[in-house]
Amino acid sequence: MDQTADQAPVGAGPTPIMVAYASALDAGDAGLAAGLFAEHGLLTSADERLTGRSGIAGWHEDLLSRGAVTASPSSQGNDAGRLEVDGPTGRYVVELAFDASGRIGTARWLTRDEAAQPQEERERSAT
Repeated sequence: MDQTADQAPVGAGPTPIMVAYASALDAGDAGLAAGLFAEHGLLTSADERLTGRSGIAGWHEDLLSRGAVTASPSSQGNDAGRLEVDGPTGRYVVELAFDASGRIGTARWLTRDEAAQPQEERERSAT
């Protein structure tokens, strides 16, 4: 079947993006990691809230300059996914939400303790 302009490209769903994001983190490639975000994507962590690829790229550069990071996809829904990440600053659960184009719209970097809290508690305490 021919692909038309209004159809998503084959393989454009969240799984390839999750794998690409995990691979970019594993490879220490901040530019590639940030390039997977939507233009006005959002990244939150315990102490930061960044919007837009340039700020997100800087955050990844800082993280990856501190040492090796390993990441692996752990679960996925229709428009969201989760990565398990180990790095020089600790162990994280990264909740990803994807926009309509399949890019990362939001990445929430949660500590293991934060991730264990009920969703309602996390949303009340979100930065």
